[in-house]
Amino acid sequence: MNSLSHWRVTARKVIDRVVRQNPGATAGELRKLVSKAYPFGERKHWPYKQWLREVNERLGPPSTTVRPPACGHRKPTFGCRACIQRK
Repeated sequence: MNSLSHWRVTARKVIDRVVRQNPGATAGELRKLVSKAYPFGERKHWPYKQWLREVNERLGPPSTTVRPPACGHRKPTFGCRACIQRK
């Protein structure tokens, strides 16, 4: 039996609707819009896990961007106050 749960089916419908309604949106904008359209109330337990799986399946994994330290170092440097405060 390979059927999807009620939660996944509902999530898929909501995500597809948001994507259809916003054809020119960037990936980041789409993620924000999809997040605002969360249909299951509180973000916890099984419905939320299914929501996240469906979002990642439809939109791909979230991008991770690393900000450089304000001091200008390429990576955090031992003893630099700006690098320490960044954490």
